[in-house]
Amino acid sequence: MSDRLFAGAAPRATLAATAFVPSPTAGPGATDVTGDGFGIVAGRATPWAVPGGPGEPTATPESVTISMPGTIGLLGPPADSIFRATDEVTFYWTNATPLGAGQRYVVYWVDGSTQVALGEVRAANLGGNYRLQVVPGQSVDQAGRFSWLVVLEDGSSEAIIDRSETRPITLLIEN
Repeated sequence: MSDRLFAGAAPRATLAATAFVPSPTAGPGATDVTGDGFGIVAGRATPWAVPGGPGEPTATPESVTISMPGTIGLLGPPADSIFRATDEVTFYWTNATPLGAGQRYVVYWVDGSTQVALGEVRAANLGGNYRLQVVPGQSVDQAGRFSWLVVLEDGSSEAIIDRSETRPITLLIEN
């Protein structure tokens, strides 16, 4: 059936309609419409007469704070360790950069927003690494889940130079 409809018919050209919309031009009556993709500049064509030119909103740079991981690497005790309050706990860490003059490492016991200094180390004492041995129950009087971290400080101003990640630790109080 369809063969009969088109049989013998010569192909015909089809005309396509296109609309012409003039782009904004500079002149006495021209106005700049923000967001239209055209910046109107009077006079000869310039690099400014392109999207993003005058009248177009531009991106505003935002300051971004990037928190880089510290160079202090915690070695032990492992995350989620459990100790009794009377246990002697040894904290180990490493740092590729040796301590400078007047610098010290401080091991902090963290309970929410409260930090308690357990002790400090002023020189490498385990080869090129560091160790602090303490009884946390002497500084903390309650059981619970805490965190610990190592902070590199300037000894005179107590300014923080570097810090490690925090590690969870649990302390049990004996009856």
